Amino acid sequence: MFGKPTHHTRLFVTFVEEDLPLVRSIMTRLRADGAITVDYSLTTERFDAPESVYVRASLAGRIKRSTATLCLLGGSTLENPWVSWSLQATRELDRLLLAVPLAGTPTDEGARTIEELGGVFVGPRPDDIVRALTGDDAVRHRTHAVSR
Repeated sequence: MFGKPTHHTRLFVTFVEEDLPLVRSIMTRLRADGAITVDYSLTTERFDAPESVYVRASLAGRIKRSTATLCLLGGSTLENPWVSWSLQATRELDRLLLAVPLAGTPTDEGARTIEELGGVFVGPRPDDIVRALTGDDAVRHRTHAVSR
């Protein structure tokens, strides 16, 4: 179906709850191929709560076990402290950061943030994501809108 990665590929996916319908659509299509394990969940714990240190430790382990982090970038994604933290952790753990703009092109601020973290933009189609994971630079920096 899509290009098969040469090794097991695990994606840690970060997003905000308001984008969940689009996230589910993308994740369903990614899982259908079977070449990628998708790791995502919504964190409802307050970022500054005392217990959040345990959540961050768990998320850091999940990011470390992943090949890359996929940020599904909606209008308010980068305002979420959990998303911001996971993007920083991705950089600190030296993992590939991919970003998919969910509605058109990212804002200037969003594009700048992703690029400062060493991330690349890819389209929302599974084959775009797989090609970026397998090193096909032709797909990188190409953006597509996902219709709502």
